[in-house]
Amino acid sequence: SFNTESSVSNITTEQENIFNILSKAFTNLLKELNCDSNPYYCFQLGRTSPKYCYKTHQDEVDKIFTFVYHISEKGVGTRLHLTEKDPYVKTTKWIRNGGQGFFRDEHTWHSYDTLDFDDIRQCIVMILYKK
Repeated sequence: SFNTESSVSNITTEQENIFNILSKAFTNLLKELNCDSNPYYCFQLGRTSPKYCYKTHQDEVDKIFTFVYHISEKGVGTRLHLTEKDPYVKTTKWIRNGGQGFFRDEHTWHSYDTLDFDDIRQCIVMILYKK
């Protein structure tokens, strides 16, 4: 169920229903990945305006697994890099109602942008954290 002690207040019934649906799906994914022993996770709505670029980075060390779920009809996938300074080597495919995930380690450099995109990139980022 929805954690009412979180930093989010005044949760609507619709938001709680969305959370419950996503929570079930993410929990099932974590079971498939044998990562369901640590149920500490959160969801973030990502809305990236056109012509925006987020720098190449690694996730914080307290993140274990991240899944980017694409919700807009069109979008630009996550850019994958070998190092912080290298240009991207691959862009993941944007699949509405789909997405991609990765385990955080010292080699998971990535970025995202909407530089060549005229719509808002919308996604839900599901993150599994260390306790």
